[in-house]
Amino acid sequence: MSTNPPHTTPTINSITPLATENAKWSSLQQIAYTDAQGTPRTWEMATRKTRGSSGIDAVAIGNILLHPTKPPATMLVIQYRPPLDAYTVEWPAGLIDASETPEEAALRELKEETGYDNARVLSVSPTIAADPGLTNANMALVMVEVDVKEGEEMPEQRLDDGEAIERVVVPLEEFYDRLVEYSKRPRFVIAAKLYHFAAGMHFAKQANVSAYGDSLISIRGTQMGYNEETIVDSFNGGLEPHAPSVNTHRHSGCGGLSAYTCYQLRGHCYAYVLMSKMGTKVYTRFSGLEETKLRTLDVRDGHEQS
Repeated sequence: MSTNPPHTTPTINSITPLATENAKWSSLQQIAYTDAQGTPRTWEMATRKTRGSSGIDAVAIGNILLHPTKPPATMLVIQYRPPLDAYTVEWPAGLIDASETPEEAALRELKEETGYDNARVLSVSPTIAADPGLTNANMALVMVEVDVKEGEEMPEQRLDDGEAIERVVVPLEEFYDRLVEYSKRPRFVIAAKLYHFAAGMHFAKQANVSAYGDSLISIRGTQMGYNEETIVDSFNGGLEPHAPSVNTHRHSGCGGLSAYTCYQLRGHCYAYVLMSKMGTKVYTRFSGLEETKLRTLDVRDGHEQS
């Protein structure tokens, strides 16, 4: 779903040098420094003139739209960016005013660009670099949730003069694929921070990287039952049976013989599904570069054991 503000196709008429004293938003400076080998060097740097008391230049607002009958989605904004002479696909974003916090700026910008004024702030990132090879400009990523009511129309934007922003609601399941589609359109560019986020989600889904970290422990036994098939489904299909048959294995505390099956990811055994009269347990082994840990989850009651 998208909204399209009326506009004509933007065109660049000229590009000319700009002296720093005539610039409102940014300036160009030269850094003289000494590198790690003791060699004097210089570096050209673009800087913003608008940094306020927060010490952070801008925010991007990662947003999750929660609808009572539709899957979770996110709202993207599309706008023309003169430096690229192209339309960028982004999350809502903007500069932080002089006395604002990142949270305040995020809620204000979200209201202006999307119309939503009922967002809940979930998290604020550390200060992160925007383009460290070119500029000292920095930003924060503020994640928010927005409740959308059944049948609710998209709210009215509160755009500044000269802004023309298209809003697009994309289900999270389609997030990465939609960005790839946009990237193939003429004069369309995907904002790096948006693509990085979507690509990370896509990679996690495709490679099942949860098997490499604690996030694998996300099973809800009361919702999925106590059989091996549903347990494997909880891993998003990333784990495949390692052995065609179920072996017997004695586990202390189970009170007798119980059966387990090993499931593997790319040739490595990462999970053992243990069936016994004491309940179903999932043994997950997390393999990293330096250590291997074994953790146990009691699927019946959701408690983790050592």
